[in-house]
Amino acid sequence: YNTGYDYCESNPDVVWLNAEDYGGYTSVFRSTDGGQTWGSPRKPNGDARAPASRIAASATDPLRAVWVPSYARTPKYTTDGGVTW
Repeated sequence: YNTGYDYCESNPDVVWLNAEDYGGYTSVFRSTDGGQTWGSPRKPNGDARAPASRIAASATDPLRAVWVPSYARTPKYTTDGGVTW
């Protein structure tokens, strides 16, 4: 299920979605067409559980986002559209 989404203000067609399965494993998806289609899921936390995590898109760069896991774990960021974190 969806636990958060955000979009790039300078390019609103770029939308980031944070989704969690019922086991608490998080995947992040990125769309470049306003949410009509989504890229491959990315796991910023590897295979570790991170329930209730959040995503924040850069307001100016459509390739940048910050992923904030729950329970005071270290946030991770991407500068390449979610390929690496």
